Amino acid sequence: MQKIGLDVGKVQQCVASTGDEKLRRERDNSAWSPRALRINGWRYTGMLDSDLVTRAVCAGFISKPKECQDLIAARNPFEVYAGSPQDSVSMSIFVGGLICLAVLLCLAFLCYKRTLKNNIQNSIREEVMLEVQCQMSSYSKLGGEL
Repeated sequence: MQKIGLDVGKVQQCVASTGDEKLRRERDNSAWSPRALRINGWRYTGMLDSDLVTRAVCAGFISKPKECQDLIAARNPFEVYAGSPQDSVSMSIFVGGLICLAVLLCLAFLCYKRTLKNNIQNSIREEVMLEVQCQMSSYSKLGGEL
């Protein structure tokens, strides 16, 4: 602050005297989500990257101050934005996860098919045995000697 000519004592006095009130106002005037910001009364829910938030703040000005022109570097809109590496998943990990999921689903379906086949075979076997027992009970021995 001293480097750009601000009175450090006045800034600290302002923070000490109005800090609680400002924090209370911001707590009561939330942005509906812990991953959202309120910029000039508008809700910003984009990625919380410093470059993107700076662009969103500067986009709120009709005539941009000099600081915005200094902070925002020209960016090629056709260039892929890398973003924060901890918030993203690489394409190879995503495809690998999909392949693992497909393999697990195939194994689950094979197990289901085997179980269903065994249940159907047992059910048919029981029905045949019951039919055989029913037919055998209605059988009567013929009279006479052989």
